Amino acid sequence: MSGGAFYAPVKAQPAPATLAADVAAVKQLVNELSHARPGSSTQTAQHLSGRLKLLREKMDGGASRNELNKLIHALDDSIASHAAGRHTLAQRVHDQGHSRGAHHGRTLNQHTLQNPGRTYNPAPTQPVSQHDYYTTQSSPGRRPGVGNEAGNIWSGFSQGPTKGNCITVAAIKAAMMKFGQKPADIFNQVRVAGDGYDVEMRDGFRLHLSKSELAQAANVSEFKGSDAAMLADAHFLYAASAKRAQWENNDGYARKSFGHALYSINDSEPDRANGLLRLGLKAHIQITSVANLARGQLGVVTHGVPVNGQMVGHSLAVINGREEVWGRQGGHPPTNIYANALALI
Repeated sequence: MSGGAFYAPVKAQPAPATLAADVAAVKQLVNELSHARPGSSTQTAQHLSGRLKLLREKMDGGASRNELNKLIHALDDSIASHAAGRHTLAQRVHDQGHSRGAHHGRTLNQHTLQNPGRTYNPAPTQPVSQHDYYTTQSSPGRRPGVGNEAGNIWSGFSQGPTKGNCITVAAIKAAMMKFGQKPADIFNQVRVAGDGYDVEMRDGFRLHLSKSELAQAANVSEFKGSDAAMLADAHFLYAASAKRAQWENNDGYARKSFGHALYSINDSEPDRANGLLRLGLKAHIQITSVANLARGQLGVVTHGVPVNGQMVGHSLAVINGREEVWGRQGGHPPTNIYANALALI
């Protein structure tokens, strides 16, 4: 989807004319998809998926909504498969230029997926290099600034223009302010292992993240920002979130590949807590009020924002009583509209 960061749109009773316009737009996109050239079909499918999700939120429950959910999942699965296929081809071309002894990304082992409590494809642990950025012990627990200084939480890194990964971005920002900026601050342990890193999260969940997967995540995240170190940390946390989404088969298809998992966390989320949960922070999540966040409690808020003329739900980190709004410090979270609030304690 384009034009902003999409979360589950705020439920409202639409006017019949608005609903009819949505149905007409969906029919038009279906017609375009059936006649689209191979090079443009993915973009058309993404627009269609976005329209269907907006339409779903305007429908009551029942068989029609269930059928629409099935169509959305099938469409997203197809888009993710196409995206993952493009990366596989590019990686294959890239690998041909390296020696046979080079490390390559690991493939998913179906047996280990049946035991999600175990470490995914563990690699032999290697001594930590003093030059490895993610495992260095320098400045543990250092939090980003909250003013206009270099490396501030607002502009240091932020969400890009077209991906629907706002709950992951909001969760990463809140976690950085709670525990420290680096992955080693937020997770129990990060250590060099094999072709990448072994990670243990605070809830005991363990995974292996290859350097190839880390690069893939950084390439598709669309994160932007003014601080290179914070961007690197955010990309690692985002990649770890996607790896956990792959383990947990997010959206019913993320298990297929890491590329599928990345797509699943980039295309809106039905559960406002998912971003924090996939960072292993279940024990630190508490339902709170928007008023508490506005008074300075650290957390994440979700409420409707206008994007391209439509009200959609958007998830934002709330820090020192202020919302983070696409790379800048916003105002207090609104207390006069419907919103969901989670505190990170």
